[in-house]
Amino acid sequence: MITESDSYNTIEFDRYYAILPSDAKKEKYLKHFNASEVTPGFKYNSGTNTEWVDEDALRALIRQYVDPEFEPRV
Repeated sequence: MITESDSYNTIEFDRYYAILPSDAKKEKYLKHFNASEVTPGFKYNSGTNTEWVDEDALRALIRQYVDPEFEPRV
């Protein structure tokens, strides 16, 4: 979740965002990571998110990145 007040310290990458500490050198991060600034007042939350993952896709992600043996409890 990114609040509007976080937008002033948030940078955007191809597939994700990073909220920097308030004393970070934002220009250094932008250049080093080839990132871009978000628009002041930008927010990202469940109400504004347009990309959703269904149960099967979430289970596949857990198996891929966390536990290859994952099986949900019934």
